[in-house]
Amino acid sequence: LKEYDNIVRSAHATHSFAGKGPLAHRVLDAHGETEPPCCASSPLAQAVELNGKVLHFGSGFNATTYLHCLEDELDLPYLGAAYCAVRDPDGSVRTVRIEKHLPGCRDFYRKDYWNSKFYTRAVARGLEVKTADLGLGKILLVDLKQLRKIGLELLSEDPEVLLCDSNECHFCSKHRKK
Repeated sequence: LKEYDNIVRSAHATHSFAGKGPLAHRVLDAHGETEPPCCASSPLAQAVELNGKVLHFGSGFNATTYLHCLEDELDLPYLGAAYCAVRDPDGSVRTVRIEKHLPGCRDFYRKDYWNSKFYTRAVARGLEVKTADLGLGKILLVDLKQLRKIGLELLSEDPEVLLCDSNECHFCSKHRKK
């Protein structure tokens, strides 16, 4: 871990997080360099246990990386291994393998995320997405415990709810059973 001005950064090769405060080391130290990006020891997954929230400031629900924690928890088949180059402090480069990485498309990535299958179903199921105007945009706030509960229900009912329906999408069409 690197520490600068009391800000701690996790060691993950592709999905590192930064934090500050009394829980920073507890949350960030647990996530190893080559573990799956959104596994149980990831900062996002741990945030649920700590009553965390996701605050979108300048982004929409389509940037909710936490949804990948649900994919990891349910071991969805489209998560695959990735090989990544890592530059060490001495300047040398090495390759690492990361299991259950996050390849491909997802339906919720769309710009009109409010029309994505997951978002519309989650909101219909009671997911509260609190919004407030900020300048020309909006901020969004989502409770992670509620998102986890509703998300696991939706994915248990339809494991493909996060995949898009486009036949032109090679990734999603390859992984849909329909």
